[in-house]
Amino acid sequence: MYKKIISLLFLCLSCLALNLKAQNSQTEAKAAYLLAEEAFAANDFSSALNYLDECKRIIGTPNCKIIYLQIMVELEQAKADPKYYDAALRSIAAFEKAPDLKDFNEEKVLEVLKSKLMIKNLKVKAGEKVKQEQENKVNSELLFSNWTWQNWPLSLSYDEVSALKKNDDFFKMVWETGKDSKTGIKLAYVPVFKLPKTLKGIYLKDDKVVGYSVLIGYYASKSSSNKVLQHPNYALENEALNAFQHNADSLSSLFGFKPQKRTPVQSYFIGTAQDEYYWIRENKTVSLVYYTERTGSAFIYLDIKISITTGNTKTLNSLPPDW
Repeated sequence: MYKKIISLLFLCLSCLALNLKAQNSQTEAKAAYLLAEEAFAANDFSSALNYLDECKRIIGTPNCKIIYLQIMVELEQAKADPKYYDAALRSIAAFEKAPDLKDFNEEKVLEVLKSKLMIKNLKVKAGEKVKQEQENKVNSELLFSNWTWQNWPLSLSYDEVSALKKNDDFFKMVWETGKDSKTGIKLAYVPVFKLPKTLKGIYLKDDKVVGYSVLIGYYASKSSSNKVLQHPNYALENEALNAFQHNADSLSSLFGFKPQKRTPVQSYFIGTAQDEYYWIRENKTVSLVYYTERTGSAFIYLDIKISITTGNTKTLNSLPPDW
């Protein structure tokens, strides 16, 4: 009889302990959920998800209330980063399978289902955006690869280019040549100033045309001796700099990517290089350079150069219409 009493007492104590442990777990799960709500309200989404994971670990099978909060957290994360769309969709799928779905608040169920449709639509749009960006990048690279000054071809011999462009004023004027001893590149150029947006030089290497130099703008100061080419308003320095920036912006828009910027160290036959933007991809560089003279006059030159590693002479694009 005594042993039976002891056994019964032990069983009661065990059940009591299990009940207390279960109550304790439920209380701990509730605490984790409340902390998740507080973190969500404070926009601490990472902590909110951690508390919800702890809550689910304690109770085993999560209910709609817990999953609903998780969905709300993930939707907020998705507003800042579309990569959370998939996480939210997984949580919505779990929500739809939750055992207490039929008894859950109808308005919140509808809110979740609306979010599901919204996310799917946003994912389609995001995919279309990525596809368009990839297409734009390919088109931009092709345009930059093919682009040159008013369809003047690259990679041909000097004689071939002069035959194609024999009516251009460049070949009607006296020109000189200079050579860079380091690169072996020669520059055939017209030393007489002309109107802006005209070809001033052709870069040559091994008798192949590897680039062009174009006078984009000339801004004479009041002290300039060249009265013919003076701007009607005696262009001030800030006007020349504004034109330099405008041309750089136009090229960036045309090419679809931003240039790098540097302060050139070389001097040129027209003056001293002060500033430069340059766009570079693979074997091609396009640079826009700002020069000044001792008189205060300013020049903007466009240089287009390639390395002589390609036989591609297809050049279909020209400068923007406002140049």
